[in-house]
Amino acid sequence: MKCPLTVEIDFEAPAAYIYYQEPDSAKLVETARLGLEVAADLDANGDVIGLELWGFDEEAISTAEEFAHSKGCSFPRNLGAALALA
Repeated sequence: MKCPLTVEIDFEAPAAYIYYQEPDSAKLVETARLGLEVAADLDANGDVIGLELWGFDEEAISTAEEFAHSKGCSFPRNLGAALALA
């Protein structure tokens, strides 16, 4: 499984971005909306560049986690618990 490189969290927004590739090296080809609060940035091979969450509710986190796993990517283990503190 591909592990996240970086997780950026903006508690004021509230939003988070989970990077699976270096942002400077990855070429964004498509942004797939996975729901109202989640989007996936994909490269030309359909690999995940990153996941963006706008909101920290259980549905958004679950949607992002399921998509990550379907693409062979791990998901930050305690992200839901950390974001619940926001």
